[in-house]
Amino acid sequence: MKQELFHHLKTFGQEHLLTFWDVLSDSERETLSTQISALDFVQIAELYERRNEPAELLTLADRASDPPAYKFSTVTDPTPCKTSKPITASEAIEAGMEALRGGKVAFALVAGGQGTRLGFPHPKGMYPIGPVSGATLFQFHFEKVLAMSRRYGYRVPYCIMTSPATHAETVNFLADNNYFGLSAEDVFIFCRAQCQQCRWKMEKCCSTPKAASL
Repeated sequence: MKQELFHHLKTFGQEHLLTFWDVLSDSERETLSTQISALDFVQIAELYERRNEPAELLTLADRASDPPAYKFSTVTDPTPCKTSKPITASEAIEAGMEALRGGKVAFALVAGGQGTRLGFPHPKGMYPIGPVSGATLFQFHFEKVLAMSRRYGYRVPYCIMTSPATHAETVNFLADNNYFGLSAEDVFIFCRAQCQQCRWKMEKCCSTPKAASL
Protein backbone atom coordinates (compact mmCIF):
# COMPACT_ATOMS: atom_id res chain seq x y z
CA MET A 1 0.00 0.00 0.00
CA LYS A 2 2.80 2.40 0.91
CA GLN A 3 4.56 2.05 -2.45
CA GLU A 4 1.33 2.58 -4.36
CA LEU A 5 0.54 5.71 -2.36
CA PHE A 6 4.13 6.96 -2.72
CA HIS A 7 4.07 6.72 -6.53
CA HIS A 8 0.69 8.47 -6.61
CA LEU A 9 1.89 11.28 -4.34
CA LYS A 10 5.24 11.67 -6.11
CA THR A 11 3.40 12.68 -9.28
CA PHE A 12 2.17 15.76 -7.45
CA GLY A 13 5.18 16.38 -5.19
CA GLN A 14 3.28 15.41 -2.03
CA GLU A 15 5.44 12.52 -0.77
CA HIS A 16 5.80 14.21 2.62
CA LEU A 17 2.33 12.96 3.53
CA LEU A 18 3.90 9.54 4.16
CA THR A 19 6.67 10.82 6.43
CA PHE A 20 5.27 9.11 9.52
CA TRP A 21 3.86 6.02 7.79
CA ASP A 22 6.19 3.57 9.52
CA VAL A 23 5.18 4.65 13.02
CA LEU A 24 1.41 4.52 12.43
CA SER A 25 -0.82 1.65 13.46
CA ASP A 26 -2.73 -0.35 10.85
CA SER A 27 -5.95 1.58 11.52
CA GLU A 28 -4.13 4.92 11.32
CA ARG A 29 -2.55 3.88 8.02
CA GLU A 30 -5.98 2.96 6.69
CA THR A 31 -7.36 6.34 7.73
CA LEU A 32 -4.45 8.21 6.15
CA SER A 33 -4.75 6.18 2.96
CA THR A 34 -8.47 6.98 2.74
CA GLN A 35 -7.81 10.69 3.21
CA ILE A 36 -5.11 10.74 0.55
CA SER A 37 -7.38 8.92 -1.89
CA ALA A 38 -10.08 11.53 -1.32
CA LEU A 39 -7.82 14.47 -2.16
CA ASP A 40 -8.09 15.91 -5.66
CA PHE A 41 -4.46 16.78 -6.30
CA VAL A 42 -5.18 17.93 -9.86
CA GLN A 43 -7.63 20.51 -8.55
CA ILE A 44 -5.20 21.53 -5.79
CA ALA A 45 -2.49 22.12 -8.41
CA GLU A 46 -4.86 24.18 -10.55
CA LEU A 47 -5.93 26.32 -7.61
CA TYR A 48 -2.31 26.87 -6.61
CA GLU A 49 -1.40 27.98 -10.13
CA ARG A 50 -4.23 30.54 -10.02
CA ARG A 51 -3.39 31.79 -6.53
CA ASN A 52 -2.21 35.20 -7.72
CA GLU A 53 -5.10 35.90 -10.06
CA PRO A 54 -7.10 38.92 -8.86
CA ALA A 55 -10.48 37.98 -7.45
CA GLU A 56 -13.49 39.43 -9.24
CA LEU A 57 -14.67 41.11 -6.06
CA LEU A 58 -16.88 43.69 -7.75
CA THR A 59 -18.66 41.00 -9.76
CA LEU A 60 -19.21 38.93 -6.65
CA ALA A 61 -20.46 41.96 -4.75
CA ASP A 62 -23.00 42.75 -7.48
CA ARG A 63 -24.36 39.21 -7.25
CA ALA A 64 -24.72 39.33 -3.45
CA SER A 65 -28.06 39.98 -1.79
CA ASP A 66 -29.13 40.75 1.74
CA PRO A 67 -29.71 37.67 3.95
CA PRO A 68 -33.30 37.00 5.10
CA ALA A 69 -32.70 38.22 8.64
CA TYR A 70 -34.82 40.81 10.43
CA LYS A 71 -34.87 42.56 13.76
CA PHE A 72 -38.12 41.79 15.57
CA SER A 73 -38.82 45.36 16.67
CA THR A 74 -38.37 46.98 13.25
CA VAL A 75 -39.91 44.65 10.68
CA THR A 76 -42.80 46.34 8.90
CA ASP A 77 -42.40 44.93 5.41
CA PRO A 78 -45.31 42.52 4.91
CA THR A 79 -43.52 40.52 2.23
CA PRO A 80 -40.91 38.48 4.17
CA CYS A 81 -42.79 38.01 7.43
CA LYS A 82 -46.44 38.32 6.37
CA THR A 83 -47.10 41.15 8.79
CA SER A 84 -47.60 44.89 8.64
CA LYS A 85 -46.46 45.56 12.21
CA PRO A 86 -43.22 45.04 14.16
CA ILE A 87 -42.63 41.48 15.40
CA THR A 88 -42.17 40.98 19.14
CA ALA A 89 -40.06 38.26 20.72
CA SER A 90 -43.14 36.56 22.14
CA GLU A 91 -44.75 36.49 18.69
CA ALA A 92 -41.61 34.94 17.23
CA ILE A 93 -41.60 32.28 19.95
CA GLU A 94 -45.23 31.50 19.30
CA ALA A 95 -44.53 31.19 15.58
CA GLY A 96 -41.75 28.71 16.35
CA MET A 97 -44.03 26.68 18.62
CA GLU A 98 -46.70 26.64 15.94
CA ALA A 99 -44.14 25.37 13.43
CA LEU A 100 -43.19 22.60 15.87
CA ARG A 101 -46.81 21.62 16.38
CA GLY A 102 -47.26 21.57 12.63
CA GLY A 103 -44.32 19.25 12.04
CA LYS A 104 -42.31 21.84 10.09
CA VAL A 105 -39.12 21.81 12.17
CA ALA A 106 -35.98 19.66 12.26
CA PHE A 107 -32.84 20.01 14.35
CA ALA A 108 -29.22 19.77 13.22
CA LEU A 109 -26.08 19.06 15.23
CA VAL A 110 -22.56 19.78 13.96
CA ALA A 111 -20.55 16.93 15.46
CA GLY A 112 -17.35 16.68 13.47
CA GLY A 113 -14.91 17.63 16.22
CA GLN A 114 -12.72 15.36 18.30
CA GLY A 115 -12.05 15.81 22.00
CA THR A 116 -8.31 16.33 21.55
CA ARG A 117 -8.10 19.54 23.60
CA LEU A 118 -10.07 17.83 26.35
CA GLY A 119 -7.56 15.01 26.47
CA PHE A 120 -10.30 12.73 25.12
CA PRO A 121 -9.38 10.47 22.15
CA HIS A 122 -12.92 10.16 20.79
CA PRO A 123 -15.59 12.35 19.15
CA LYS A 124 -16.34 15.33 21.36
CA GLY A 125 -20.01 14.36 21.58
CA MET A 126 -19.02 11.22 23.50
CA TYR A 127 -17.36 13.24 26.25
CA PRO A 128 -19.01 12.57 29.66
CA ILE A 129 -19.90 16.11 30.69
CA GLY A 130 -22.44 15.30 33.43
CA PRO A 131 -20.60 15.77 36.78
CA VAL A 132 -22.84 13.25 38.57
CA SER A 133 -24.71 11.37 35.86
CA GLY A 134 -21.72 11.02 33.54
CA ALA A 135 -24.06 11.85 30.65
CA THR A 136 -22.31 12.65 27.39
CA LEU A 137 -22.79 15.72 25.24
CA PHE A 138 -24.65 13.56 22.74
CA GLN A 139 -27.04 12.38 25.46
CA PHE A 140 -27.83 15.94 26.57
CA HIS A 141 -28.61 17.05 23.02
CA PHE A 142 -30.59 13.96 22.07
CA GLU A 143 -32.70 14.15 25.22
CA LYS A 144 -33.52 17.80 24.46
CA VAL A 145 -34.86 16.79 21.06
CA LEU A 146 -36.74 13.88 22.64
CA ALA A 147 -38.36 16.23 25.18
CA MET A 148 -39.30 18.62 22.37
CA SER A 149 -40.87 15.76 20.43
CA ARG A 150 -42.96 14.70 23.40
CA ARG A 151 -44.01 18.24 24.23
CA TYR A 152 -45.34 19.01 20.77
CA GLY A 153 -46.51 15.54 19.77
CA TYR A 154 -44.25 15.46 16.73
CA ARG A 155 -41.29 13.20 15.99
CA VAL A 156 -38.69 15.88 15.32
CA PRO A 157 -36.05 14.77 12.79
CA TYR A 158 -32.47 15.08 14.05
CA CYS A 159 -29.65 15.57 11.53
CA ILE A 160 -26.10 14.86 12.74
CA MET A 161 -23.17 16.06 10.66
CA THR A 162 -19.93 14.18 11.40
CA SER A 163 -16.44 14.33 9.88
CA PRO A 164 -14.23 11.59 8.39
CA ALA A 165 -12.42 11.42 11.74
CA THR A 166 -15.57 10.96 13.83
CA HIS A 167 -18.17 9.35 11.58
CA ALA A 168 -17.77 5.62 12.21
CA GLU A 169 -17.33 5.96 15.98
CA THR A 170 -20.30 8.33 16.23
CA VAL A 171 -22.57 6.00 14.25
CA ASN A 172 -21.64 3.04 16.45
CA PHE A 173 -21.92 4.99 19.70
CA LEU A 174 -25.40 6.31 18.96
CA ALA A 175 -26.64 2.91 17.79
CA ASP A 176 -25.22 1.22 20.91
CA ASN A 177 -27.11 3.74 23.07
CA ASN A 178 -30.38 3.37 21.11
CA TYR A 179 -30.19 7.03 20.07
CA PHE A 180 -31.02 8.01 23.67
CA GLY A 181 -34.72 7.39 23.17
CA LEU A 182 -35.18 8.77 19.67
CA SER A 183 -36.31 6.47 16.89
CA ALA A 184 -33.53 5.42 14.53
CA GLU A 185 -35.86 6.45 11.69
CA ASP A 186 -35.74 10.06 12.92
CA VAL A 187 -31.94 10.30 13.16
CA PHE A 188 -30.03 11.18 9.98
CA ILE A 189 -26.24 10.94 10.22
CA PHE A 190 -24.09 12.22 7.36
CA CYS A 191 -20.39 12.90 6.94
CA ARG A 192 -19.08 16.22 5.67
CA ALA A 193 -16.47 16.40 2.94
CA GLN A 194 -12.77 16.65 3.70
CA CYS A 195 -11.33 20.13 3.19
CA GLN A 196 -8.19 20.63 1.15
CA GLN A 197 -5.56 23.08 2.33
CA CYS A 198 -2.11 23.94 1.05
CA ARG A 199 0.78 25.79 2.57
CA TRP A 200 0.52 29.00 0.58
CA LYS A 201 4.14 29.41 -0.44
CA MET A 202 5.15 25.73 -0.58
CA GLU A 203 2.45 24.19 -2.81
CA LYS A 204 2.23 21.36 -0.26
CA CYS A 205 -0.77 19.78 1.38
CA CYS A 206 -0.84 20.39 5.11
CA SER A 207 -0.23 17.29 7.16
CA THR A 208 0.12 15.86 10.65
CA PRO A 209 1.49 12.40 11.47
CA LYS A 210 -2.01 10.89 11.11
CA ALA A 211 -3.77 13.19 8.65
CA ALA A 212 -3.35 14.30 5.07
CA SER A 213 -5.06 17.67 5.49
CA LEU A 214 -6.24 19.92 8.30
